[in-house]
Amino acid sequence: MILSVLLGGYSILIGFIPKVTANTL
Repeated sequence: MILSVLLGGYSILIGFIPKVTANTL
């Protein structure tokens, strides 16, 4: 249960960070 939540959070970060970096650059 906890692992699934962590994986979900990491997947969101992995999908969110590139968007932020692309917008800032």
